[in-house]
Amino acid sequence: MKEELFGTSVFEKENKNSIIYILDSDSMFDYTEYQIMRNQIQEELIACNRMKFNGKTALVYLTNDCLPLEAAINSGGENAADPILYNVMLAFENVEKTGFLNVDSIDFRLNRIFADSAFRKIRLIYLPLAQRISTEDDYEAKKRFRGMLSQMVEGMDNLAAEEKRRLLSILRDETLTSFRLIAEKIKNGSASPSGHMGERPLWEPVLCSADGQLQMKISKDA
Repeated sequence: MKEELFGTSVFEKENKNSIIYILDSDSMFDYTEYQIMRNQIQEELIACNRMKFNGKTALVYLTNDCLPLEAAINSGGENAADPILYNVMLAFENVEKTGFLNVDSIDFRLNRIFADSAFRKIRLIYLPLAQRISTEDDYEAKKRFRGMLSQMVEGMDNLAAEEKRRLLSILRDETLTSFRLIAEKIKNGSASPSGHMGERPLWEPVLCSADGQLQMKISKDA
């Protein structure tokens, strides 16, 4: 299904293993940001591949072996929420502190934030557009993002009541004005900070490597 996004002429098509953003005009594409993304080793970001789709510029992101954020938490068991949300906050923080990329160019809809099949590596979609996705100021954008996460957590049946209350308290705390502060609060308030998931310690910030060069052909029916 093609859907106009972000109040701009950006359209989205989702396939089994990829998400494609189609730009209505080539002038919407920011080549400088695109080059920064490709030249900089920014492990939090899914590789962006520019192609043509029916004559228009298309930005393609491979999402194979990934799960959307909520599905990853639900699939990871009762202790998955803390480490995954912790790594989400660190991923945004790492993009923010580069000084070259803008957090407000990340598609922060929750179904566009991914974790890998081990539920530990966070993958974000960054759109190199000349026009920012969000026109909100930094405070309002983070407040809205926390609200989206709060709504997700509130609807999760696999979280214990006390755990859910604790996470909601953190996400709704407006004194936590940075991603780093939220991450630290999640970590420090965890009931089992020395726990393990897989072979890695629970609180080791593990981030994914970007995909390599993409070789695929997009047909009209993709």
